[in-house]
Amino acid sequence: MEVPEEWGVALKIDKRIVGLALVSVILSTLIMVTIARERIDQPVEILKNDHPDILEQSRKATFSFAMVARKKCENLQIRFSILSLKALKFNEMIDPKREYNTSSKAEDVLDNIVKLGWLRNETSLLGIGPEVFDLTVNLEGVPNRMLIHDYSSIIDSLSGREAILGAPLTYAAIIDENGEEYYLEGISDIFFNPLENVISLSTSHNAEEQNYLPDDQIWEGSNRVPLSEAPEGGILTYSDVEKDDTFTVIFTVEADRANLPEGFGSSPSPDRKQVGLAQMISIYLDGALYDEPIMNMIKAK
Repeated sequence: MEVPEEWGVALKIDKRIVGLALVSVILSTLIMVTIARERIDQPVEILKNDHPDILEQSRKATFSFAMVARKKCENLQIRFSILSLKALKFNEMIDPKREYNTSSKAEDVLDNIVKLGWLRNETSLLGIGPEVFDLTVNLEGVPNRMLIHDYSSIIDSLSGREAILGAPLTYAAIIDENGEEYYLEGISDIFFNPLENVISLSTSHNAEEQNYLPDDQIWEGSNRVPLSEAPEGGILTYSDVEKDDTFTVIFTVEADRANLPEGFGSSPSPDRKQVGLAQMISIYLDGALYDEPIMNMIKAK
């Protein structure tokens, strides 16, 4: 029997959905087993946080995150941000000749950024400031301090979601043990240019699941949601969360050089460590940040 052409397209795309569904089932099983096995007296338990160690250009990579709420809350928000290493131009630095060494601090790097200085001045007039995170991350197996100034949450709350979409509002700096500086800049979203780079996205709250595909791969009757309708800015919000509610986010990206920040995958000098991207996941319970953000460092190739 001859198969209609549109059925063939649907079958090809459904293979991707089946793969996501299998991963989702595995994660859900893991979550339920964990819940049944132990009760932990904390509001949130992270059950899975998988990401590629190296993001290779023109290769697919899957990110997966799963958590369970251990206590009730009226509002739970999971915010994804993505940052990339940036080589600054002379006109982007307050002092282009400034040099860094082992006595330098991450603050020194951020204080030398023209854009960040302007943003600090503008927001200080309103009596507001960024969320500041002082974290430890591993670069090639060595722990290093990472200082982050994130304006996305405060601007989102004051001006609305549209104000933060695609805007670089998250800034980070590292001075490694050799005195080498690293400056990263990022946006609030699950990935850079998600409409171009993300090829599948699945989110779930307990048994309720949403599967997203690129808009041009949606066909009538597929029960799939266009990627353009995914939560804006990589921000997932849930109300009336009950104890032991589970949440998962799984997405696959295609690392096409044309859709990634300028300089992605550039070969570092011998003294510098390989740093490409940083994924930040922040969890808010009833408007307050839970613990500290999760920072996943990813090499570029």
